[in-house]
Amino acid sequence: MVDRGFKASFIFIISSLLALWVVHPFLTGRYVFFLDQVFGPAWNPLSQKLFGFVSPSYGGGLPLSAFFSGLAGITGVSAVQKIILVSVLVLCALTPYILFSKNWYIRLYASLLFLFNPFVYTRFLVGQWGVLWGLAMLPLVLKTFKDYLDKGGYRKLLLTVLSLTLISFDLHFLFMSGILLVSLVFFRYIETKNISTIKRGITPLLVFIPLNVYWFLPLLLSKGGTISHISTPDIMAFAPKINMFSALYSIASMHGFWRGGIVYAKDIAPFTEYFYIIILFFAVHGFISYYKDRKIGYVVKALGVTSVIALLLGAGTSGPAAHLFKWAFENVPFFKGMRDSQKFVGLLVLAYAYLGSLGVREFGRGLKSPDKRRKYISMGIVALALMTPLIYTFPMLTGFAGQIKPTDYPNEWYQVNTFLENNTDGSQILFLPWHLYMDFSWVPNSGKDIANPAHNFFSVPVIAGDNVEIGRIYSQSGKPVSKYIEFLFGLGPYKKKNITNLGELLVPLDVKYIVLTKEVDWRHYSRFLKMQKDLKLVYENRLFEVFKNQHRVSRSYAIDKLVYISGWNNFLNLSRVENISEAAYVINKKREGEVVKMGEGGEVLLSAKEINPARYSIEGTVRSLTVFTQRQDNSYPYWTLNKEKPEYFMLGFIPVFKSTPYRGVLKYERFYNIYLPSYVISLIAFTGCIGYLFYDRRKRRGVRVE
Repeated sequence: MVDRGFKASFIFIISSLLALWVVHPFLTGRYVFFLDQVFGPAWNPLSQKLFGFVSPSYGGGLPLSAFFSGLAGITGVSAVQKIILVSVLVLCALTPYILFSKNWYIRLYASLLFLFNPFVYTRFLVGQWGVLWGLAMLPLVLKTFKDYLDKGGYRKLLLTVLSLTLISFDLHFLFMSGILLVSLVFFRYIETKNISTIKRGITPLLVFIPLNVYWFLPLLLSKGGTISHISTPDIMAFAPKINMFSALYSIASMHGFWRGGIVYAKDIAPFTEYFYIIILFFAVHGFISYYKDRKIGYVVKALGVTSVIALLLGAGTSGPAAHLFKWAFENVPFFKGMRDSQKFVGLLVLAYAYLGSLGVREFGRGLKSPDKRRKYISMGIVALALMTPLIYTFPMLTGFAGQIKPTDYPNEWYQVNTFLENNTDGSQILFLPWHLYMDFSWVPNSGKDIANPAHNFFSVPVIAGDNVEIGRIYSQSGKPVSKYIEFLFGLGPYKKKNITNLGELLVPLDVKYIVLTKEVDWRHYSRFLKMQKDLKLVYENRLFEVFKNQHRVSRSYAIDKLVYISGWNNFLNLSRVENISEAAYVINKKREGEVVKMGEGGEVLLSAKEINPARYSIEGTVRSLTVFTQRQDNSYPYWTLNKEKPEYFMLGFIPVFKSTPYRGVLKYERFYNIYLPSYVISLIAFTGCIGYLFYDRRKRRGVRVE
């Protein structure tokens, strides 16, 4: 027992040290800038998720966001990024350990292969740590669900549900784990012919629902979200890239990530690509050796079938099952979220790690043989197995071939932020150029293309580009503020609409400053902004130009005039001859041109004091209508003033309320009616699960003592 405990600790230590070695080049410097994960001093993923301004389209990651946001308040954002970097890789290294109960070398092989593979390599490089979290939870789901199928019991049921809850922090892997679980139930039933297997397969879902109401219900009740804007061009833009021979082989070898420009091990040392044959050999040998095993045979079969499904679906529109993939994309609920079909490789990684470890076990039997020749051969094969993942993805041990490097934002960014903090008075800024992804000259990575960092850097409310610009896709944003900005700029400022009053057109968005960073196509924007009659260049440094809106802006203002328009083009034309700040412009083609005057006219800025992001105290007014400007989200239909819904929606997305002469309360009802009750239900369910597990543990201890 002591020896086994020592070996177990040894595996933990070795796996953890290797994970730490992988990330140690990034622990210096302040930030590391990845394609999809950009941190900054204002990084706070909690607020918009907690209050429901962003639909939980990617799953139930709110608890993680809450934890890391709280931690950032203690350690700082830079330290939190490093903690995340370390944690996600350590989890990938350690969770496969639980799949096996003995034989240290097969546990080590599972850990090494689960950590060192092209899938983890690419997803880490682009900053998709949610995907890596889901991957790390796969072994936990497999272990707990297998134990529950085999033995039943409330304790094992709750452990299964908790593992499913953890993997649901990434909806992609929750979806993929469903394929695995169905396969496990199917082969377990074929083996036992016991109807209780079917019941045990369904029961976790019944417990899972109340525990995950906090994200599941808001997602079901959301009117559109990230998934709803995904269409056929997406599966072409995100189709697997052929890195090795064919799409099918690229996926099988755990390559095939859709984005080019990534340097793999095979690009540095071409011979390393053949080490995949060794990984495949051990997995196939493990399957052949154990698919008839009385204890784990059904698991082996399930993983074998799952890996074939993952391979075919992972190749997406580039593989032999392209028609099946397209059909599922159009007809299977939530399958649109799998537009990046290479994510299915996560299931292959699990299959290779589990089946491959079984294959290594078979060759390792000779380690205890009295025959020295057999013993040395076994030692050589086991050593080769343990070295294979390290060689196959060796750039993870050498700083990812210098493709990402730590650094900090330039001083010019901090200077602009200080200027804005002292001058915005709570109003928004518009950050340009209008791109979700763009190259930043000061990023030291080999590829300087990263997600727009404005939201995570500036400590004032920001409107920034969320247009993906991938393939034929310019934008998938469903946020009306974004659509309005794209209307004003077209596809960039190249196709101008003879606008010279941009400041006035931004008044309904409460934009006081336009911040232009001198990157990519900034000169086009600069020329356009300098043509505006109501913008003034008030600050400039080496990396920025800052323009001030010469019109008064506020989060809320009151007016006495209503104008009906046919659409945004009509509004744009009227803005050239009218003061649009003094009226609410409501889209209604049948009443186009109709003007309703309700009082003295003019515009009055109102004080809107934030109680929390979903609740404001707003100043009363004698003006007839109160306009509440919007942030870059989809919250506009759900705001009320003193529990009254908006009378109109200016430009189709800015709520306009009937005014109150006294101070009123603006509430985001969706938070109070859907999100908050959902949180309470999930919290009660979680407390019940944890309470039972503690009770059961104490009860079992009492039985042992007796």
